[in-house]
Amino acid sequence: SVLFVTRDSSNLSKAIGAVPGVEVRNAKDLSVLDLAPGSDPIRLTVYSKSAIEEIGKIKSTHLEVMVKTQ
Repeated sequence: SVLFVTRDSSNLSKAIGAVPGVEVRNAKDLSVLDLAPGSDPIRLTVYSKSAIEEIGKIKSTHLEVMVKTQ
């Protein structure tokens, strides 16, 4: 299945709500279960530019460690 991640999913949800196997999530509401449903680690995920910016604002020690090691 395909997952679209946006800052505001309301408009996109209306547009693709009837397409089977396609889901939309807000960047703030994204979880590991969305990215790996049923413990399957592979899922096609499409991020909007605004979603990536929103994820970058999240304060997390795990994210800070990842950024420092790269």
